[in-house]
Amino acid sequence: MGLQIRRGLSSQMTSSVTPEEGEPIYTLDDNKLYIGDGNTTANNLTAVNEVDTTTELTDVSSVAPTNNTFLVYNSTNSQYESTALSLASLPEVHSVPSVADQVLAYDNNPSNPSYGKLAPLTLGLSVLSDVDVISPSNGDTLVYNSTTGVFENSAGGGGGGSSTFTGLTDTPSTLGTAGQLVAVNSAGTALEFVAASSGGSSTLASLTDVSLTSPVADDMLIYDGVTSQFINVPYSLTSIGDFAGLLVNAANDTAAATAGVFVGQVYRNGSVLQIRVT
Repeated sequence: MGLQIRRGLSSQMTSSVTPEEGEPIYTLDDNKLYIGDGNTTANNLTAVNEVDTTTELTDVSSVAPTNNTFLVYNSTNSQYESTALSLASLPEVHSVPSVADQVLAYDNNPSNPSYGKLAPLTLGLSVLSDVDVISPSNGDTLVYNSTTGVFENSAGGGGGGSSTFTGLTDTPSTLGTAGQLVAVNSAGTALEFVAASSGGSSTLASLTDVSLTSPVADDMLIYDGVTSQFINVPYSLTSIGDFAGLLVNAANDTAAATAGVFVGQVYRNGSVLQIRVT
């Protein structure tokens, strides 16, 4: 006949039960074994070989962890220890940025101590492989050097160019006088200074498509399709041709009103232009 120990359900492990010292209790529903000590109530007993926290493990350091710490294996004592990890502690990081505008970048230069790892890199033109900036100063510009295949800083002017209008190859070497204009030369190859009236007209009569003949008061310009010019003619219905035919022909304001002409509009009485006033 085998030894039968005290047993029951885990729900029966209450504060009203205090097992004797050395008394075993077995719970049938979760298969756990408890040993009484004569003082601890059943609900506060710890099952034999039951582990509730990492600190109870034999290969975990008993040092209590803090916020944002990790368990890291220490090969020296063969223990997992609570460790606060930082960027600098990562094996892939050689060092961390220490000044403004630095970033972590992979170093592929075998001559550097940080080769093969992430290291601080200060952002700027000088880090670009196709840019070679040497002691830049105010006003420098980047100019491409076809010999070296990189962009290099050059003092002022953009390198080979000019910073002034008169220094350009297709402009006058000296400035013109007050009031002069800049125009393309007759050969169409460069710019030159010309007088304000040069190359243009300052009067209506000097235009090439206008032909004025003894203009008088109230003359108007009409286009002559034969000469392909604008000519001056007296202001009259005969001169404006078909325009007269577009106007209402009425003997007076009353007749014009009947014909639909509003006050202030122009109508004609035969060949005479009139404005309706009543």
